[in-house]
Amino acid sequence: MKKICFGLMVLFNLNAVIAGGEAQSTEANPAANAPAVVAPTALPPTVLTPTDSNKPATKVTLTPYVAEYKIEKLGVAVGHAVMTLSDKGNGIWEYSSRVKPYGVASLFTKQEVVESSQVRLMPDNSIKPLIYEHKHKGGDKAKNVQYVYDWNQKTVTTVVNGAPKQFPLDKPLYDPQSAQLFLSIALQTGAKSIEVPVLDDGEINNYTLSFSGTETLKTKLGEYQTQKLSRVHGKRVTHTWIAPRLNFIPVRIEQIKNQDSSVSMSLDSVRWSQ
Repeated sequence: MKKICFGLMVLFNLNAVIAGGEAQSTEANPAANAPAVVAPTALPPTVLTPTDSNKPATKVTLTPYVAEYKIEKLGVAVGHAVMTLSDKGNGIWEYSSRVKPYGVASLFTKQEVVESSQVRLMPDNSIKPLIYEHKHKGGDKAKNVQYVYDWNQKTVTTVVNGAPKQFPLDKPLYDPQSAQLFLSIALQTGAKSIEVPVLDDGEINNYTLSFSGTETLKTKLGEYQTQKLSRVHGKRVTHTWIAPRLNFIPVRIEQIKNQDSSVSMSLDSVRWSQ
């Protein structure tokens, strides 16, 4: 089907770059070059209260950050990813990603993709996407994509390389970037199985991740207790490890295809912003 795999977008983007197809990125953030700071405890969070009366009140927090990841294919470093969450003020947040080839892979391609999503954070812990942008740079498959959400008119308009198309917006609907932010929030509210409708490449698909238990994971930044989520999709199995101590950001994502070929993304550094 499509290249999207919820929680694993950057791996798909890098795979495509290495193969001479598409890559993915967001505008470079100057903070990405700053030293890594692991402890987020002193940062002022955004606090929300869930509306589910069957659950005890849970505070959901979002903290701005810049995280850098190393991407490996079959154990060889092939790419570098930067994920950024920014507070734009007035309840608006932007979640973005940048992926570039690295090492030997960079000798064969200079492609890069810029991707970002702006959302409004609601008092009931939900998020409403406002605008999504995807820009493919380099190579012979340049691509510009934009989604504009109109929650009053209940429509989302997509424009792919200048060609517009409209979809109904009568229920929650996410783009590839905002879907990943939705995952973080869902885990903070105690969700064990997560299903999210995602609009990508002109189709709406529901993606489901199941809770696989907790694991202590060793990272470049130390050991973290993580929540493991898994998803089976065709010949691929995707595992995502989320660290509650790091404000529910992923510390590792791994995709296994045909039980042998694997691509992984591991956290190298994270910087929390004021």
